[in-house]
Amino acid sequence: MIVYRIISTVRKIIFIPTTFYLSDSYFILLASQLNKDYECYYVDPCEITYQQINIENSQKLEALRKNFKSIIRLNPYPATPPHNLFQKCMNFHKHFKQLGQVLNNINPSLIIMTSDGTLTARYLKKFKPNCPIIILQTAFINFSIKNKNKTRSFLKSSILKIINPFTYPYTSINQLFGLTLTNCHLFLWGESSATPYLNKKNTKLIHITGNPLMLPPPSSPTNWIEKKILCLVGHETSKDKQIEHYLEFKKIIDTFPNYHFIVRNHPAYKDDINFPIIFSGNIKIIIDDHRQSVSDLIQQVDLVITSFSCSSIEALFFNKQVLHLRKQIDESLQYWFETAPIPYFANSFDLIKHLNNQNFDLKTKDVEGAIQKYIKWIWEKTGPNSLQSTVDAINNIIN
Repeated sequence: MIVYRIISTVRKIIFIPTTFYLSDSYFILLASQLNKDYECYYVDPCEITYQQINIENSQKLEALRKNFKSIIRLNPYPATPPHNLFQKCMNFHKHFKQLGQVLNNINPSLIIMTSDGTLTARYLKKFKPNCPIIILQTAFINFSIKNKNKTRSFLKSSILKIINPFTYPYTSINQLFGLTLTNCHLFLWGESSATPYLNKKNTKLIHITGNPLMLPPPSSPTNWIEKKILCLVGHETSKDKQIEHYLEFKKIIDTFPNYHFIVRNHPAYKDDINFPIIFSGNIKIIIDDHRQSVSDLIQQVDLVITSFSCSSIEALFFNKQVLHLRKQIDESLQYWFETAPIPYFANSFDLIKHLNNQNFDLKTKDVEGAIQKYIKWIWEKTGPNSLQSTVDAINNIIN
């Protein structure tokens, strides 16, 4: 990778993504406002953790080019034998030397990230200890701390720490998002996200800005005569379990042949050949290609059936009928689902039975009231002013 020295008197902001689908839309929106006063650089660290789920989107790439002065991608990690711990750590060190070069050449006044539970964050701590850093909340935070980051092998962890203390463990050793970088600013959606930090972080570093991306469009009826249903398929722990999960969704689709379905697989299984095999062959099934955001897909349908993380909660915000299909709610999501007014089902049989009994009319006045109360708890300051309040907070930090 050739790095050129960038000389400019204009203050500069570096944006560092984790997963593209969680980072890019927010970065583009902010850069479109900030690039009037600052030079904005998009620096992809090519973290090995996210390489398998990151999907290039040509439309997003065009928007990135339009709003950022430069897009810089570090060279990918070289292939390393999985059991060669020494070589793996040395490769991490060589890889992040590139990041140090980029930071020295740009010399940013501010760094904006979407997670600090990464190797990149720990190297930033080393390379730019005095540069202010903002961590944007772009997803539902995992507040579960049970068994988090336990090391199975004391000897292995000791060896890796000696070889290179920056690269072990491979995820944050802290219990919560936003605590690896002690002095970073957190930009959060609402009190629901801020409350767990009150005794763990300086309150001056906590900013409740809402989510500028969550703006519901004017309500409009669907253009389809039949109902249009979005199926968001979550990820399982093995390929066999994943196939079983596909078949659960397929049973639902086969039960309602008169409806149109959009089916999206989880990014972790984006290249699974079993997915198109199982869902192809039906003209009323559209297999999504990951070119649109989950939010965009939700807004195009009447009903969302999902096992995909917290997409069911997102569907509530857009006033969609939603059902959650999962044998059990992931421990990492318990904080958000404990009070969520969302019906969830352990299997397709119960979900189909519920849909038939309700005739697709899943909301009552009582449910509507609970939904509005729940949405306010999560996205307290989300609305037309969220973007400006976020930009104002960034200006206050950088100035």
